[in-house]
Amino acid sequence: MSVAKKLFTTVPDALAEKLQIRAEREGRTVSSLLSYFAERMMEDWEDTRATKEQQLKEKK
Repeated sequence: MSVAKKLFTTVPDALAEKLQIRAEREGRTVSSLLSYFAERMMEDWEDTRATKEQQLKEKK
């Protein structure tokens, strides 16, 4: 069973406005947009980390 956690953050007004515009264009909430961004960033981070770890193993 998947459980969602609520997180709260503060962003500058200019960023909040940009997020709102993009969310409206995509037909989603700002919360959904930020969740999407966080998921993509973590996937990229995990991929990058795995690649670096593999490269370190190959150097040994």
